[in-house]
Parts: sequence; C-alpha cells; structure tokens
Amino acid sequence: MQPHTLQSPSNSQISKICFASLPVSILLFSPITVQYSHVKVDLLTFLCDSQFAIHLGIAPGSRGISLEQTGKNHGYRDRDVCAFCPVNHCCIEGGPDRLDSIIDMRSLSKDLKQMGLDVIYSRDAGRYLCDFVYYCSLHHGHVRAAFIHVPASGKHSEENTITIILIIIEMQPFQSILSPCLQIGNAKRNHLSTVNNSS
Repeated sequence: MQPHTLQSPSNSQISKICFASLPVSILLFSPITVQYSHVKVDLLTFLCDSQFAIHLGIAPGSRGISLEQTGKNHGYRDRDVCAFCPVNHCCIEGGPDRLDSIIDMRSLSKDLKQMGLDVIYSRDAGRYLCDFVYYCSLHHGHVRAAFIHVPASGKHSEENTITIILIIIEMQPFQSILSPCLQIGNAKRNHLSTVNNSS
C-alpha cells in the first residue's frame, strides 16, 4: 500500500505530530509553500495521485483546535509574504462561492467534545492562505479534503490533533474512498497539509 500524505503548519511542529504517533505506512508529510502563487502548483503536485487530503494550519490566536467545514472562493484581499494577492481576489475563476468537505465537521466536533477534546466547529477558515489552500483542495479533490486549524501552542494540542486525524482516517467517508484502492492493490496517496501563518 502506498502512503497517504500530510503537510505542515510549521514543519517542525507538525512533523513532530505526524511522526510521533501517526501510521507512517499510510501517511506522507508534504509542506505547502505559503504563497498564493505556489499553492496550486504544490497542491496539484501531490493531489494528482491522492484520494483524500487532510490539511493542518497554525492559527496563532486560537485557544482550541478548529475543524473547518468550508472553503471560500472569493475575498482574498490580504497580501502574502511576497506582497501578492490572487487575481480578482479569487481562488478559482468560475468556481462555486464555497465548497464543503465530504466530512461532516459539525457531527465530528460534537463527538470529539463528548470525548473531552477542546475543539471548535468552524465555517470560516479566514480568507487567507489556509482558506485558499482548503478551497483549492476541495475543488480539485471533489470535496475529499479536511482542514484542521491547530493552536500555535497549548496543552495537549499535539496529542489532540493526532487523535482527530486518526478518527478522520477511520470515518466512513474516508474508508469508502480508500477501500476500492485497497481492493485492487493500488492505494493512492492521501495528503495531510499545513500552512504556517495566521489565516
């Protein structure tokens, strides 16, 4: 079985999450460059042979882990580190205004709260690079993606992130996507990605 993939908010922080406890036999670690002009290239490079993407992004001001349901197509007015904005402040010209993940993040957040995890259900990933990455991934991956915003620091945030990723991997939408690949012995990669900036 070929690996699934991940990308990281801060390479060191997320790599620590990924390789400490995640099933590395089915997960790969792939950072995304935090510039609008690089996002689509980076995403298409590893999404072209993947079945599912799980993205991780650092949210410096957050006190809990946010499960993002929706990626937005318009409103990208904040410049990136190279002082660049997308053309027409848009992610995908002609694309829907918003796209929702195949994963029901509201139900997942309720389940996780019952387990005692400090999580937040969100429909606003911030209209910056995290949101841009998420919308691109949802668009190109036919909504087979999830985005988790991780606090820059905080008690148990790394352990909780690992727990959430493992739960997503066990969820029915993820398993139903993966099963046909396993049956034919040609599992494609799934991706976890991260962005190191405030959204």
